[in-house]
Amino acid sequence: MVHTYSLVHDDLPAIDNDDFRRGQPTCHKAFDEATAILAGDALLTLAFEILAKEIDEPAVAVSLIGQLAEAAGPAGMIVGQMADLKAPLKKTPATEQDLRIIHTNKTAKMFRCAAACGAICGGADEGQFECLCEYGLKIGLGFQIADDILDVCASSEQLGKTAGK
Repeated sequence: MVHTYSLVHDDLPAIDNDDFRRGQPTCHKAFDEATAILAGDALLTLAFEILAKEIDEPAVAVSLIGQLAEAAGPAGMIVGQMADLKAPLKKTPATEQDLRIIHTNKTAKMFRCAAACGAICGGADEGQFECLCEYGLKIGLGFQIADDILDVCASSEQLGKTAGK
């Protein structure tokens, strides 16, 4: 749900301006920009609503909501997206550190969130929690690197989206 929200917003003209996602017209192309913005907002808000209503243990619900807010908010995906938007404006090519900041915040922190939430729900101890969080970060970085390679090497038809974005 949160991933779909991020893709709906990412495809908007103000960000990546993509026309296709998974071989289908993007939300703003199938409907319009306002609908895409509201649909993305609704998906993110619904994720928080589900966590708040469906988790029986209040301390667990608060912890899960906190993990998601941190990963998807201004300390996570939002700052990564801003760095990604600003990267082409720089006069020098992106450095490895620039890419690590973008990928860690925009993608890897969401993978970390998934691992952290699983650890919380599974009753992991502190050591297990930290290991799973580190695992999530590394898997997320690996995923984003592979996705970037595909954007350069694969065709739009193979990707189901515009290549090179």
